[in-house]
Amino acid sequence: MARIKLVYVFLDVENIPSHPYAFRIRRFSRRFGKVHPDRLRAYAVNWRIREESKKMLEKASFLTKNVAPGENAVDNRIIRDCTTFSQQGRPQDVYILVSGDGDYVEMVEMLHQRDKYVVCLTSKAHAASKRLLQCVDEHYFLEDLYSS
Repeated sequence: MARIKLVYVFLDVENIPSHPYAFRIRRFSRRFGKVHPDRLRAYAVNWRIREESKKMLEKASFLTKNVAPGENAVDNRIIRDCTTFSQQGRPQDVYILVSGDGDYVEMVEMLHQRDKYVVCLTSKAHAASKRLLQCVDEHYFLEDLYSS
């Protein structure tokens, strides 16, 4: 019997303003397996300047994670959380990264070594790292996700 895959979603809010697509991202992620609010995460250093984004993401059941300021702070926190989840998870779990940042290439390679499937969502309005897009299993634009 095939196991239902667990789906993890990580939004780098500082890289791509993804809040207008929050409900679409959640719906899209369900096509890959079981999604639970504990595995829907959005990261930012300062949510006070992103109050509307925070409200919309939380309404769509995302956990909004505060990150301490610092160089590549959000990237490092997402990498750390992905590393932790991938150690505890099952083979073939799905990781959806909402970012076009090339700093995630090594993380994607690590997830592949742990037999994880990686999907990347980017925006047409923000340039994405070609290296990142080449190493993920699937890539989609947020603007192309169906609204229904």
